[in-house]
Amino acid sequence: MDAKDKQNASSAPLRIIAYVPRRDHVNDDSEVDVARSLELPLHPHARLDDERPLPQQQQRRRARDRDDFRTSVTPIVITTDLLVDSDEGSFWNLAPRWTQDVYDRASRSMADSSAWWRSDRQEIVCARDGDDESDSIEDLSSFGGTETGRWSLLTGRSVKSAVVRGVFLLGVVGMGMALLVALTAAMSHQDRVRLQWSSWMDFVRDSRLFRMRTNRRYFSMKARLMNISGALTLDDEMTPQHRALVFLSDGDPLALDPNDATASTQLIQRYALAVLYYATEGAAWNHRIYWLTGQHECGWQFVVCAEIQDRANLTTSINATSKAIGEEADDVFLSAVDADLGMGTGRIVTGLQLYGNNLRGTLPIELITTLKYLEVLDLGNNMLHGSLANYRQLTYLRHLYLNSNNITGTIPQGMVSGLIHLKTLAIGNNQLSGTIPVKLFDDLISLERLNLEGNRLTGNLPDIFDRGILQDVRLGDNLLTGTILPSLLGGVGSRSSSITKCDLHGNQLTGKLPVVVNAPNLKFLYLYDNKLSGPIPGDLFCSGFNLADIRLNNNSLSGEIPNIRCTMPELQLISLASNVLTGSIPSSLGDLMPRVREIHLFGNKLTSTIPDSLLQPSNLTAVLLGNNALTGSLTATMFSNANRLEVFYANANRLSGNLNGISNAKHLVKLRLEYNSLTGTIPVMSLPQLELFYAYNNSLTGPLPAESDWANMRKLKLSNNSLTGEVIVNAANKLEILSLNGNAFTGSIPSEIGQLIDLKTLSLQSNRLFGTVPSELHNLSLLEELRLDSNGFSGVVPKDVCDLRNLSLNIFVSDCRGSWPKISCSCCTECF
Repeated sequence: MDAKDKQNASSAPLRIIAYVPRRDHVNDDSEVDVARSLELPLHPHARLDDERPLPQQQQRRRARDRDDFRTSVTPIVITTDLLVDSDEGSFWNLAPRWTQDVYDRASRSMADSSAWWRSDRQEIVCARDGDDESDSIEDLSSFGGTETGRWSLLTGRSVKSAVVRGVFLLGVVGMGMALLVALTAAMSHQDRVRLQWSSWMDFVRDSRLFRMRTNRRYFSMKARLMNISGALTLDDEMTPQHRALVFLSDGDPLALDPNDATASTQLIQRYALAVLYYATEGAAWNHRIYWLTGQHECGWQFVVCAEIQDRANLTTSINATSKAIGEEADDVFLSAVDADLGMGTGRIVTGLQLYGNNLRGTLPIELITTLKYLEVLDLGNNMLHGSLANYRQLTYLRHLYLNSNNITGTIPQGMVSGLIHLKTLAIGNNQLSGTIPVKLFDDLISLERLNLEGNRLTGNLPDIFDRGILQDVRLGDNLLTGTILPSLLGGVGSRSSSITKCDLHGNQLTGKLPVVVNAPNLKFLYLYDNKLSGPIPGDLFCSGFNLADIRLNNNSLSGEIPNIRCTMPELQLISLASNVLTGSIPSSLGDLMPRVREIHLFGNKLTSTIPDSLLQPSNLTAVLLGNNALTGSLTATMFSNANRLEVFYANANRLSGNLNGISNAKHLVKLRLEYNSLTGTIPVMSLPQLELFYAYNNSLTGPLPAESDWANMRKLKLSNNSLTGEVIVNAANKLEILSLNGNAFTGSIPSEIGQLIDLKTLSLQSNRLFGTVPSELHNLSLLEELRLDSNGFSGVVPKDVCDLRNLSLNIFVSDCRGSWPKISCSCCTECF
């Protein structure tokens, strides 16, 4: 090639021709022969490094193999401008790295003759410059043109086809995303807020918007589940049933065979649990270890199982791992679970204990229709809504907990029909309305615990208590009316009551308390916040020796407190407060209650003195006697054994005498004596735990005790007495309220008051204080109310104190009225 030809060749596009075998034309047996045939020259001017003379017969055979090979390959022409199929003129999809590499190397190896190169993948390449096929690159060894080269030419898909398919796929993805945006926009704001990322990814993974369901497994699984959920529900991509179906057919690592009869039970219960998971936003549960994994469903957290052969024994009990709540639940589960986690085809679900696990939504019917061996269903304290279903298909059910949710509607009459094994029915603290159906209890011959409290139920109490087996009845906080049935407490004409806890508080029950004849097991009796009237039966306290807590407060009970004629060794709390009881406090309230901790008698019309025996029980912690007409004094004998007394309220009575005896109650935390006729000075009291002391509106005199140990005092109200001396402040106090108004204190406000950084209310009005307002008050950043009026203060209120108005100070009263005010205050809210 002369200089002119080379100049023309350099301006022409470089052309590389590759012969790529069609794999369908080359079988496994002929690959070796084809490879051997490639060693022959395929071009008149081709040159091989190991070229040598061959016999004519061998030359003819190889020429025949060469011709056969040429018919089984497709030539591809690579140019600098485009890639063209030399037969059809269409684009080809070649590996970009290979194409660029070959082109670069070929352009640097221009020669006058052509050379053929075979790779280990039987690919033949011929490179030529220009359009003249006679001018070939002589040697391609510079870019791997040897028999051991590893260049790869990818063929079988044209560039045009790839572009078209790419555009099509982009269009499909774009349409899908647009549809998702439309669906999201159609959601309510609440749903969008509640939609979590994990739930969204579950939806993306399962939705048929992203892939067509064409596999046989999906349709076989669907056919198997149609009798349970119905075709329309399974086809609806927004339902939890559809998502559960997709999980079982496409996403379940366990990959159960829908046509395997031996796995039928496992498939159905696995489906029901998956539906529950999706229906109640399982991705947002507090605890969900192993749920929707390849683990056997009996190994999913809080799922209880039993062997099929044990079904007749009905021995499922509350799993110990379900009792752990909060952050420890996951650790307890992982440490207690067996190595095989219940793996096996013979295990069936007998319990779900998902109490307080943040379940949201409605319960799917599949939970009832498929898990027919359930004994324990505990879904309490979640955020479930909807109405109550019919559970009569769960014939083995023993414990049903749906309490503390947001379930609405009425109680279905046949909700638990036929459940003869049911021991616990708890649907309290929901939003149920209507009456309690009497027929609800027809078949509940084993019922021991009934919880319907905290709803909006109306009507009379159902007559269900004379059964001899019911132990725990909770019907409080409803709108029930009528009277208390005698059978509830083993009254006259009824059999012995088995009830241990009776809670009917917060209703509108009327009438008298029934006479209790035989209630030996009764421990808790809550009848407070009703409209009961009449006297308290004397036999009420002696009906059994196990009574531990009796609350009859906030009714209209009248008459005297009956004198107790029996020892009550288990009683810990008695509340007769806020009634219209009269007469005296019987001494038996303390003498015959050795373990009593709290006695509530406030808000009645009790008279006479406080018996010394009332405060003698060694475990007594609270005595509330306020708002009565009690007389007498607080003696040292009364508090001689009050070693554990923490709360003593005797406010709003007619008590007299001094406060000296109270010092014996070393553990007092709250002491209220306001609105009495107490006299004398406030003694030095070493009460380090005292937080609240109210003695206002009495006739106390003298100074504040400087030596008293009130380190924990938070609320001190001594107003409207006749106290004198200076205002004494202990900087170590944690005072929040200090009310000393209406006394005869003198002197100035101590600067130490600025160290009471927790102070919120300071009332010093109506005393004989003088001087200026101390600037140290500006340290009281939590101060809300400051009253300094009716004193002798003068001067100007410091600006730093006025700046408290920009924080929490809402009320600031002083003597700043008139043309010549005693005090100049630019930030006061009221002037006198």
